[in-house]
Amino acid sequence: MAEIEIPEFTILEAVTLESSPGRANEDCYGSNEACIFVIDGASGLGDDQYMSGFGSDAAWFAQFACDYFSKNHTGDIALAKVVRELSLEARREFFAGSGAENSPFYAWPSASFAMVELSLGELVFSGLGDCTLYLQCDHGVVKEYSAMQGFHHFEQQRAAKHIARFGGLDVLPSYKSDAQTLADLRKIRSLQNTEESGVWTLGLVPQAADHLVRKTIPFGNSARGLLCSDGFADLVNLFNVYAADSLLAEAANHGLEPLLQQLRHLENEIDPRGLKFPRFKRSDDATALLFEVSLDG
Repeated sequence: MAEIEIPEFTILEAVTLESSPGRANEDCYGSNEACIFVIDGASGLGDDQYMSGFGSDAAWFAQFACDYFSKNHTGDIALAKVVRELSLEARREFFAGSGAENSPFYAWPSASFAMVELSLGELVFSGLGDCTLYLQCDHGVVKEYSAMQGFHHFEQQRAAKHIARFGGLDVLPSYKSDAQTLADLRKIRSLQNTEESGVWTLGLVPQAADHLVRKTIPFGNSARGLLCSDGFADLVNLFNVYAADSLLAEAANHGLEPLLQQLRHLENEIDPRGLKFPRFKRSDDATALLFEVSLDG
């Protein structure tokens, strides 16, 4: 009987960076023998913070989800079941003793996530929200995978309207300082994880597990990938300094730290007011995992 070759992950580099010094990093990443993943907590829109010790409710939830995936998604239970149980457990913890039980829906913490799992002869991409995987199999064409493909265009259009009313990101201390923008964002957030919107994210709503996006990807003998939050993917989707293939090549050849520095330079030096590249905040949390997969032996 022929020996079965088992694919293995190798994480080449991992980076995560808060949007600006002193602010909570609402991104995180993790891995175990079965999977690697990134999580991007959605910035809170409520008036109050309910979970202490993390800097924000979004940072709490991102870390909760990271720990839960690392411990509980070991490959022997379907990911949809893990996501459902994660949501139920997070919901119980968020409401237990925090005073959040009567909080509005837009104040509930949520996150995007993207995950890559290993199977015999194939990879499986899974996700909810707008995190991204750039993947090259057997030195072929680099392909992009996201559970919310193209969402960044919608986000930029809304940000452009916000900026147009004030003339730049420097006019207000935060997008939350503008009542109209905050009301619009709260309305959209309140529709997430509902059948009405069809937009599903990781959070306190267990039904989101029924809408998990999954894609099976045959990879042959080897693959190289970049798994990242939308803040890191802005190098492609917002600032347009890379395409999918050139970003992956740059990461593989020169590492992730120079790309983080380039991202912050674009945000803080090239377009600090958001006039050329519309966005709701000058800088975003950014996280990326560079990895390879090869057959053992």
